[in-house]
Amino acid sequence: MFSFTLQVKSEGYRRTRNTRVFLCASSPDESGREALEWSLEYLVQDGDELIVFRGADEDVFRVLHINHFNCLKINFVSREGP
Repeated sequence: MFSFTLQVKSEGYRRTRNTRVFLCASSPDESGREALEWSLEYLVQDGDELIVFRGADEDVFRVLHINHFNCLKINFVSREGP
C-alpha cells in the first residue's frame, strides 16, 4: 500500500475542543463520489474536520489517482464559499 496525504484547510480554520472529526472512505467510482458529496452536504458543518481515505496499490495510485486527488482538492475548496 502507498500513502498519500493531501491537506486542505479553510482560511482562518482552528481546531477547538468542540471540533468534530469524520472519516469518509472514497473511491474513484460513482459510489465513492456520492459518499464524499453526501458527507459534505449532510454531515460536516462549519468547524468540523473531514478526513477522506482511499487505499490503493502503489502502481495504480501513481497512474490513476494523483489527478483525482488534485480534483478533490479543487472541488472541496470551491465548495467552501465566502
